[in-house]
Amino acid sequence: MQFLMSSARKLAMKLDLNGARERTNRLLDWESTALMEQQENFSVPKGKRGDHILERILREDPKPDILALQELDHYRFFQDQLSEHNYATTLPGKEVKYTLAIGCAEKNWKKTTDAEKESCRNERRFARASKFGSMTQTFNAEQKPCPGQTQCHDNDGVALFWNTRRFEAKEIQLLRYSEQLTQKSDDGVVGVLLKDLQQPKFCIWVFTAHLAAGDTKKDELERKKQVERFGPWARSLRNNTEKENNFDCEKVGLLLMMDGNSFPKFANDGFKEGNMYDALQFTNGVSNFEPEEADAEDGPKPDKRNDLPSALTVSVNKIRGVDTVQLQKIGEYQLDRIDYIAAAGGLMTPRVANGSLPRYSRDPQKRKEALNGILPSPENPSDHFPVVATVEWCDGEGCEVEEQSKKVCEAVNAKIDAKKQKPEDQCENTPVFEEEGTGKFVHIRFGKVFVLSNQMKETKQTSSAMKFSTGAEGVMFAPSRGHKNGCRW
Repeated sequence: MQFLMSSARKLAMKLDLNGARERTNRLLDWESTALMEQQENFSVPKGKRGDHILERILREDPKPDILALQELDHYRFFQDQLSEHNYATTLPGKEVKYTLAIGCAEKNWKKTTDAEKESCRNERRFARASKFGSMTQTFNAEQKPCPGQTQCHDNDGVALFWNTRRFEAKEIQLLRYSEQLTQKSDDGVVGVLLKDLQQPKFCIWVFTAHLAAGDTKKDELERKKQVERFGPWARSLRNNTEKENNFDCEKVGLLLMMDGNSFPKFANDGFKEGNMYDALQFTNGVSNFEPEEADAEDGPKPDKRNDLPSALTVSVNKIRGVDTVQLQKIGEYQLDRIDYIAAAGGLMTPRVANGSLPRYSRDPQKRKEALNGILPSPENPSDHFPVVATVEWCDGEGCEVEEQSKKVCEAVNAKIDAKKQKPEDQCENTPVFEEEGTGKFVHIRFGKVFVLSNQMKETKQTSSAMKFSTGAEGVMFAPSRGHKNGCRW
């Protein structure tokens, strides 16, 4: 351990991490604790972290309709401050102020009884999933000790906020990654059903999550496991709402906003099977935003992440300093795109706002530009860049090839009718291919028909065909494992 700390100090001197540490500590200083923030007479400390983050959120013009925050350990702070700008995080008519007691953060999670834990896990009044027993409480207590024997720091977690002038919340649901009670930190996903006040027959199930960190094969498998847990759940909420016309929702979208901790094309550490993003697409049919400028196809591979492009649009640009509680990550530099705004269910592919995410080269000769933009910074007080995107309904003229998409679904429905199969069982799993054009298999995504690769993966090539088939007796289909033709989306 002494050797490790000595090496860390040498690294700090070499990279000027000490200076960076002081600047970062100033940016990370809230001055207030979660306990202080739930008091009636609390006022926001000016020039501190909470003030900076609020300013960054409210700087956006136009104001975002939906906000998703991860690693959030000051939930009451944002509940109160964002409410002044017409944002809600609870159901209308059921407003309640969050407290550490409600959030089960007043005592050590390991010392909480099973009955108390079950009650905590079933909390549904807030669009927030707390990570019970997180390291955040311990770390913050060391940095800013609580008075006496009180617990003044909250766990971190994920949360959703929405503009009440655009959306009305109808339902809140939550799912834990662990099915059973656990002594370990207990994380989860939260979702809220929002009715669009501009189009009252349209609703959106919005979800937010924070997946496991790390760049090893083991880490990616853990993220994949998390997605396989919540993906079908999120999809079923969306499908059932539309099918049963709950809350008069005739058309229901699905929107996922998360810190995925994984590049969409992750293939590091010998990982060759379907990655987390593949599992995400398979389980709930979403597609993530695409950067304005495509990532580089090839180029120098300067470090252990050979799966990352030589130049890419990034959502994180950070380096671990000597104060990190994860000593094994001291000096670790991360230049990556690991955040997601992904949509399905009648929503168009999210479009990232111009210039909201920077693009950097990973070439060591050009690394200086990225290093000069290390996060957090006064302009961006988080270690992630905010992903700001426009999401539109795929409806009428908004769908560029709506008629073509209908042709695909007509072919699927004809096969279902002929075999007297249940639509919910076969609608998405029936392979469809072009009768003209390339003759390849196709997939619908947000009103567009894309040609699939030989591995049944979606490409960026749109189909030009207007006739499609599900095949006939004797026709051999390509492997359809994981294939979704998208006719429900």
